[in-house]
Amino acid sequence: MTIADKLDIIKCNIKMSAEKSGRKFEDVLLLAVTKTMPAQTIKTALDCGVDCIGENYVQEFLGKYDFYRENNTDCHFIGHLQSNKVKYIVDKVSLIHSADSLPLIKEIDKQSKKIGKIQQVLIEVNLTKEDSKFGVYEENLLELLEKSADYSNVFVKGLMTMPPLYYDDSQLREVFRRLNKIFCKYKEMEVAKNVSMERLSMGMSKDYQIAISEGSNLVRLGSVIFGARN
Repeated sequence: MTIADKLDIIKCNIKMSAEKSGRKFEDVLLLAVTKTMPAQTIKTALDCGVDCIGENYVQEFLGKYDFYRENNTDCHFIGHLQSNKVKYIVDKVSLIHSADSLPLIKEIDKQSKKIGKIQQVLIEVNLTKEDSKFGVYEENLLELLEKSADYSNVFVKGLMTMPPLYYDDSQLREVFRRLNKIFCKYKEMEVAKNVSMERLSMGMSKDYQIAISEGSNLVRLGSVIFGARN
């Protein structure tokens, strides 16, 4: 199948999954994960109506940035971000999905202040406490959200998670349901002036339909669009 064919199927799946949770297709943002993909392949997806892309690695992202800028592409950074790499991307991305600690938020604030920008971020949550996963634990999340109020050039737009790869569908559903419950709880609270729970980023190629049916409004899809990575 072509990328256009795959995107047609994906959009139908998103619509059906969104309707299961009482929402519309337009309520869910489709993010194309473009790591290892060449510009020509990415251009095909953009031409097919993909609105924004997500990159995982700073060096690879910088190598493609001229292409993204020429195509007026909305870029998100979705991979683990080291503090010393923040300065390279804050002027280039609209959303950082992987803010997972106060030192990282502090650095994002510092670099954003230099260029007069308020950088939007999602807080990455590690619900299953896997050593191989990044993210703040649930019991420390409120403290991190409250302390983010000290950093006026960072705006927390929501939450993100990456569940274990080996989970079955019922286990995945439980993780997504749990994070949605947390998301909704903090959405009702006035945690800080620079915190607004608007985006819940969960769901990738193998589980995005489950994630959407459990409340996700941002899915990160790579292989289901582009095929296997190099």
